[in-house]
Amino acid sequence: MWHNYGIIALMIPIIGMIIPALIIVFALERAYRIRKLEHEAKLAAIEKGYDVPVKPTKRPSSHYPFAWPLVMLCFGSALILIYVLNGAMDPEALGFGLIIFFVGAGLFASRFIGVKKQEEEEEPLSQTPAAWSAPEPVSVPTTPSESSDTGHSTGA
Repeated sequence: MWHNYGIIALMIPIIGMIIPALIIVFALERAYRIRKLEHEAKLAAIEKGYDVPVKPTKRPSSHYPFAWPLVMLCFGSALILIYVLNGAMDPEALGFGLIIFFVGAGLFASRFIGVKKQEEEEEPLSQTPAAWSAPEPVSVPTTPSESSDTGHSTGA
């Protein structure tokens, strides 16, 4: 049986860099094609005289803004706990655990600040200006005699 572990050890990092790079290239190419097709469809609709709806520029916020920070905090805490329970036998676990824990803490803080800022920017519905309230209903004439009675004299 032939085993050449040197080639395998060399191929692992090469493949580990090529596959993510290819995924990124294909994802970017797909996004470019989608935007190009949307642009061509809008141009065709404009040429035919159709109204083209404008896409909102603001992306909707995530429903769970703290999901990834909490996952990273828990994973980092687990690695730190492994270090503590093993009695300092695995210093790599402490290093990786601290890195992941503090990245999660930073993400948590940035998302928390972002959510607070977003809540401050949004005005509650109870504090809307009076000009934004619904207009008063307008009476519409139902009979021809009411519609001809405008209150103006025709000179007679």
